[in-house]
Amino acid sequence: MYRMRIVLFVLLAVSLVGFSAIAQEDLQPLVKKGESAINSGDYQSALDYFQQVVQKLQDLVGAAFEQYMPKVLPGWEAGELERNSWAGTTQDFSGNMVNLTQEFKRTSDGKVCEVNLLNWPQTVNSMRKSFEMYKQMGDMLNADPNVNITIKDQGTWTIVRVVEKEADRTQVQAICENALITIAINYANAPEADQILQGMDLAGIDKQAQR
Repeated sequence: MYRMRIVLFVLLAVSLVGFSAIAQEDLQPLVKKGESAINSGDYQSALDYFQQVVQKLQDLVGAAFEQYMPKVLPGWEAGELERNSWAGTTQDFSGNMVNLTQEFKRTSDGKVCEVNLLNWPQTVNSMRKSFEMYKQMGDMLNADPNVNITIKDQGTWTIVRVVEKEADRTQVQAICENALITIAINYANAPEADQILQGMDLAGIDKQAQR
């Protein structure tokens, strides 16, 4: 049973390294040490090595996405960047998932903006269906005087901007094939939401999400 656990973890680590284009050369020494430990029957050491492979790969992928988080706008303060990551293999996907969230606060009045960037396939695919609904029902949804929704395509991205006047909230979401960006500010018609999105390297994020 324990040996089977080792084998499954080895397969996971090797598959993730194979699918990732990030720093494979840096990870290969650990992979080779793990393989050598297996060949010598030292399964605990093998598990330790391959756990290091997965952890380092998660850190590398997380850092690669972190560089695309937005810069602080003038008059705003940046909170701590939070990162959740997960590595695994499913029937449809094998790779490293990253979910980054950072809060910004405007110093003059305490208005809050939250920015989220993720590449989790289940969430991206689910939101893509919502975007299609917006496209099909945009006119109907805009019949509500308290809601204004605009949709546009920009390169490989589709961008949806939702302003809720009664709730005093602005949300801008952008989606490409493998990534989703959400920017939410707690007041209506917030220009900062658009400024933040346009200040992000969308082409770079799209490219990174394909790796």
